[in-house]
Amino acid sequence: MKEINDATLQFIATHADADVRELALQGSHTPDVDLRAALVQIEGRQRARLKLPTWTATAGIRWPERLPLEQCSSEATALYKREIAERRIGRGKAMADLTGGLGVDFAALSPLFDKAFYIEQNSDLCDLAANNLPLMGATNAEITCAQSTDIIDRLPDLHLIYIDPARRDNAGRRTYALEDCTPNVVPLMGRLLEKAPAVMLKLSPMVSIHSLPLPAIAELHIVATQNEVKEIVALCLRGHNEPPTIYCKNDRQTTVFADETTDFTLPPALPASSPAAGQWLYEPNAAIMKSGCFRQLAARYPQAAPIAANSHLYTAQEPIGDFPGRHFQICAISSMKKSELKTALKGIDRANIATRNFPLSVADLRRRLKLKEGGDTYLFATTCNDGRHLLMVCRKSE
Repeated sequence: MKEINDATLQFIATHADADVRELALQGSHTPDVDLRAALVQIEGRQRARLKLPTWTATAGIRWPERLPLEQCSSEATALYKREIAERRIGRGKAMADLTGGLGVDFAALSPLFDKAFYIEQNSDLCDLAANNLPLMGATNAEITCAQSTDIIDRLPDLHLIYIDPARRDNAGRRTYALEDCTPNVVPLMGRLLEKAPAVMLKLSPMVSIHSLPLPAIAELHIVATQNEVKEIVALCLRGHNEPPTIYCKNDRQTTVFADETTDFTLPPALPASSPAAGQWLYEPNAAIMKSGCFRQLAARYPQAAPIAANSHLYTAQEPIGDFPGRHFQICAISSMKKSELKTALKGIDRANIATRNFPLSVADLRRRLKLKEGGDTYLFATTCNDGRHLLMVCRKSE
């Protein structure tokens, strides 16, 4: 890792909140300042403020180029992984992170173990880890610059292996399927589970959780922040052969579906609702939507009836306090006939629009209704169980 001289450090401190693009154009006007190194550190800290608040508040942290910072876990999701490990594995003698990266997940997990092996093939990231990890409390780290597949057999027996396969191909394009990531964990899983009884994997939020080609998955965690799925975490346990427990975490709310089958469709006998003004409308959060556990959700909340099997919207006569998602009160119901729409949308010139199981996209529907974006009105366009297309005019309930 290239040393940063005092003049450059002073420049970084002085311009910590400055616009990086303007700094690049203006230059430092001081020959002792390494402007490029300074800009990397200033931009890195600014980008990490919300994602890694404790890291950015820690003096002496060094930042990488943009890509590793974009790819790393947030501090919140890293701490959630630590909760998973502590609950299922407890504290142990040794762990290994085979794809160390910036070290955010490693720093969160390593305090649970006496010894922690950080493995990373990028030498620059290894240098950063040597500087940053002790500052973040990971004083038990042993840092090795190597390909993960080359070092597995040289590691001692472990209690946990953590791995976050790189989701870009050689051309820099994003990949999602496990087989297209680096390393390809599918053929590795046998070796990994021999080395450690627990293997934790961070997966793309785009991956299909119901067709993962992995053995021994005991838990699947769908982790969302502010209703956006950020990552999928799979915990594989040696010898496990039951259906996984699915955890849908959205900010502070976690919904658990245990011992589920692979049938994620609504049973034919489940009655569909007929939406009406005055009812409450429920929209599952992003983690639930990703899980596909709609049948299980309907069974857990029988007072919330699904509008249709593929609409993934529910109505209820009374408020449901702990429903995992947003809830609205229905003010008006309209078909897509112009006369009914005119009445239902009277006095409304802007709205937040969502479509569920509907033939038009949000953009197309907005153009058709001639409504601006935003405001306090929420419109849900969907298809009922009998095939009718409906527009529900709603107000959000706090």
